[in-house]
Amino acid sequence: MIEGSRFQLRLSEDVAVAVRTSPEFLPDHEDVARKAALLVQQESGCQVDWIAGDATRVQLGLSCDGRQAPPAPEPAPEFVCDVSGADTRFAALECVLLPNA
Repeated sequence: MIEGSRFQLRLSEDVAVAVRTSPEFLPDHEDVARKAALLVQQESGCQVDWIAGDATRVQLGLSCDGRQAPPAPEPAPEFVCDVSGADTRFAALECVLLPNA
């Protein structure tokens, strides 16, 4: 536990995964990522070079014993969707892929 958040950690040689297990109302992704990074650095003794994920599951790239962290994963595609023509049984969903930032 760190700063009121609980995580399940999975540590490998150069990547860690932190899954938040504490219930939190509308957790802020950046705050969760910061807490996960602090906990991973504390438990592994490695430097966190990058963070990917969301407020539930955070993947962290580790630089340990002078080794370089692996490349960060490509960001997941993002979509914006609209629902139209909804009734009690059917609806149309139209989604647009957002360009990479």
